[in-house]
Amino acid sequence: MMNLRIDTTKIRLLGLAAAAVLAATTGQALELNKGDRVVLIGNALAERMQHHGWLESYAQAAMPDKELVFRNHGFGGDKVNNRPRNNGFPSADAYLDISKADVILAFWGYNESFDNSPDAYRADLGKWLDETKGNKYNGKSAPRVVLFSPIAHENLEQANLPDGSANNERLAKYTEATRQVANEKGVEFVDLFSQSQKLYARSKTPLTINGIHLTSGGNKQLARGVHKSLFGKLPRVRARKLSKINAAVLDKNWHWYNRYRATDGNDVWGGRSGLAFYDKQTNREVLQQELKMIDVMTANRDKVIHAAANGKSIKADDSNVPSPVKVVSNVGG
Repeated sequence: MMNLRIDTTKIRLLGLAAAAVLAATTGQALELNKGDRVVLIGNALAERMQHHGWLESYAQAAMPDKELVFRNHGFGGDKVNNRPRNNGFPSADAYLDISKADVILAFWGYNESFDNSPDAYRADLGKWLDETKGNKYNGKSAPRVVLFSPIAHENLEQANLPDGSANNERLAKYTEATRQVANEKGVEFVDLFSQSQKLYARSKTPLTINGIHLTSGGNKQLARGVHKSLFGKLPRVRARKLSKINAAVLDKNWHWYNRYRATDGNDVWGGRSGLAFYDKQTNREVLQQELKMIDVMTANRDKVIHAAANGKSIKADDSNVPSPVKVVSNVGG
C-alpha cells in the first residue's frame, strides 16, 4: 500500500527542494511492492518517457529485488476527458486491465491548459480519479495513483520559438488545480512545474527541443527529480550498470510500443478487422494473435531488465511465444 506520511500542512508541493525536506523527515511518498505493475498515462510528456527510459531505469536500479513491471500508456494529444483513437481501439480502462495496473503515474494538465479553464479541468480530473480508483485493474485492489503537474515551458531564447511566458502563466494555474485535486482525493502529487523550472535555470544546455518536449538529457534529469519525490532520495547507480538497464528498458519499450500502438490499427481492431479472406479467416483473427505474441515478447524482456538491475546479463528467451495464425493465401485459386 502507498505510504501516506506527508504532512500537507507543512509541505504543499513535492518539488526538488520540498522533496529533500520530505526525504529527511518522512521517508518516501510511494512504496512499491514486489512485482508491482506501474503504468504511465498522460500526453506527450508521458509518451516520450518511453523513448528515453530513464524513469524506469532509475527505479529498476534502485529496487532490483522488486521485479517491477512498467508499461507506458502515454499518447500525444490526450486530455484527461478526451483521448482520440482510431475506430475500435481498446478503451483506456481496457488497456489498464491488459497491463494489470497496480500503480498509475498520471501526467495531465498540459494539453488541458490550452482550454484556459482550470475549474473545468479540476472537475474532469476529480471525476477521472474517482472512476479510476473505483476499478481493480489488477483483479484485487484499486490502483494507487500519483498525479503529476505538467512541466514548465523552457525559454530557449530563439526568435522562431515563443519564450513560454504565456504558456507558463496557464501551466502554473493547472499545476495548482492538480495539487488541489490530489489533496481533495487523498492521492500523492508531484510538482514537475517547479522542478523543471529549477532544472532549466541550472542547466548550461537546453533540456527541451522546442521549449516543451524534453531531450533525452532533460528527461534523465527530470527522472532523477521524480525518483527523489517518489522515493525520498536521488537514485545512485554506476553509469555502466545504468546504461545496461536502460538498453534493456528501451528494448522492452519498443516491443510494448508495437503492441500498444500497433501499426495499421484499422486492420487490428478497426473497420477492416472483420474483413474475411480464405475460409472466412479475418484480419482480426490473425492480428489479435500477433498482439498476444508481442505481449509474451514484452514480458520476456522484463526479465532481461530485472537481470540487468541485479548486475546480470541475459538474452530474452522467446521460445515461449505462441505461434502465429497460419494464413492461407486467397491468390492463385
